[in-house]
Amino acid sequence: MHYTAHNKDRFTKKEIRDWYRQPFYNKLESFFMYKEHKNFESNQWFNKQNVYRFNFDGFYSWTSFKQELIGIDKTLSIGVDFTREDEMIDLFEKSIEKDTIISQVIKIKKIIERLQQGQHSPVPQLNVVCEAFLLIEIERLRNSKIDIGDVFPVSTQELV
Repeated sequence: MHYTAHNKDRFTKKEIRDWYRQPFYNKLESFFMYKEHKNFESNQWFNKQNVYRFNFDGFYSWTSFKQELIGIDKTLSIGVDFTREDEMIDLFEKSIEKDTIISQVIKIKKIIERLQQGQHSPVPQLNVVCEAFLLIEIERLRNSKIDIGDVFPVSTQELV
């Protein structure tokens, strides 16, 4: 998709958001890095290495992260001390608070869960990429395209 700024000096926020939305329409398998990862993963040399494939979802919830830690511990025998789980949870939550993108994605997932239950919710302040991600997720949920202007809605009621 090719974009030309309406105003010669800058693009509108809507144009930027729409540009960021485009990759979300594609299937994961169509991305170059995904294909390269799959090629590398199926390589005989790689399969002989003592590595653990950490699931990316582990970065979004403590439950998933803990499962990944258990897998790492079993695979690499690193001796994770699970008696200190409270400390690990605290550290995990602090790290999420510092990572604005992961924090925003978690908020978006909660918004989508509420919409799936038929509940509306306020939309927190998001960066333009996360706004694009939320729109795509709602479009997938509702099976219809959403077109909004430069000002992003403050409630899901305005989006559906």
